[in-house]
Amino acid sequence: MTDEDSGDIDTSNEVDPDQSNVDDGLDLDERDSFSWGEDLKPVEINLFTKHVGPKTEDLELIHERKYLHINDNTNALAAGQDGYNPLFKIQPVNNTVKNACNTLFRLGAAFSFNEVMIPFKGSLWFRSTQRTVLSKRKHFPKDLEDQLQVNECKMRSVGNLVDTQWRHKRVMHMLSTDASPMMHTVSFHSKGGPIDKQIYQCVEVYIKNIGDVDRQDQVKAYFSTGQKK
Repeated sequence: MTDEDSGDIDTSNEVDPDQSNVDDGLDLDERDSFSWGEDLKPVEINLFTKHVGPKTEDLELIHERKYLHINDNTNALAAGQDGYNPLFKIQPVNNTVKNACNTLFRLGAAFSFNEVMIPFKGSLWFRSTQRTVLSKRKHFPKDLEDQLQVNECKMRSVGNLVDTQWRHKRVMHMLSTDASPMMHTVSFHSKGGPIDKQIYQCVEVYIKNIGDVDRQDQVKAYFSTGQKK
């Protein structure tokens, strides 16, 4: 008569839960050390809360969650120490992204951009934009902050960096490393035919190499039909 016929259950192969420490052929202590290491603490990444910190739950709870460990916490310097890096935990990823950007994207020799452009809503005559370079930025020449008369110009240069300030309808500032502090003759179209004008070389270089974003801002200002107000 078998055990099933007698109603008895064979318990010879059962193991005491308190003494069971084998999981997939690895001792729990060994598996914990194999997965994380004795000095490594898994870091829980929760996209819906601001809390990101080490966890000390049991192994079963750890395997139910998703963790991201990028850098060894034991090598991190405490706040206040020389060389402290607040981005230590993600520094390897940061370095990878920076290296990829440097490899895939390189600026050309001629590149124009606006530091700030903030249009004001209102009547057309009241619309304005910030200067190409903010005059209150750090290390900006103090003598260039004075107001100018119409068509008056000031220039300063340090090495190959030229700062130009002039006033047409408003005072403008421009930094350039690809223009000398001198005037340049260009041809403009008018109703009476082409005319020659003297403009600053940095302005000519800026217009020639203006970026797509700035050009789109200009086009939107010229052709506002159909735009949402």
